[in-house]
Amino acid sequence: MGNSFATTPSSSPAAGHYAVQSDIENVFGTYNVAMWSNRDDKLAPNSDGSPQPDINQIQQALNRTDAFINWMGSQFKYGTPLPTTITQWARLNYLAAEDAGVELYLARGVIDENKDEAGKFAARRRQLRGYTNAGGKWIPGEIEEFFIAGVGGATRVSGVNVTRSPEVVLSPVAVPYGTSTPNIFQSNQIPTIP
Repeated sequence: MGNSFATTPSSSPAAGHYAVQSDIENVFGTYNVAMWSNRDDKLAPNSDGSPQPDINQIQQALNRTDAFINWMGSQFKYGTPLPTTITQWARLNYLAAEDAGVELYLARGVIDENKDEAGKFAARRRQLRGYTNAGGKWIPGEIEEFFIAGVGGATRVSGVNVTRSPEVVLSPVAVPYGTSTPNIFQSNQIPTIP
């Protein structure tokens, strides 16, 4: 299998609204983030043999995390994106960094990874984002619990939603297990979170 490396990685780190690349690296380690983001080993290794981070992949993970947090906030009628001045910013920042890191790991695939490790990351994703249990009951994740507890310093909005069109909404149970992007859309329905 011959690799043709792209030798010019992006020079600026990835940044989302709720977390940045260095936040993910603080949770999972710089080496792991670089390895997980360099999915197809497209970037040439550094001179010491360590992997280079693929900034585009890290950015995509941060974008998916931002979108999920904004969607969840909108379900609780918060104006999104949430301001960095909220009283629980440190907690939300950590949850966002952890979610983006899990996104990076799971997006890489499990072919070249330890299957036990992949199962732990998939389980952690369910703990962060929520899931439907075997009995069909929605179990809130830590990000949803963050909003359930109330967000000090954030503005509640009236109406359906100010950040996206009310005609197309995403249902929390529409996120297939092991994926990061909902693939089922419900028209003219606002899902309620039990």
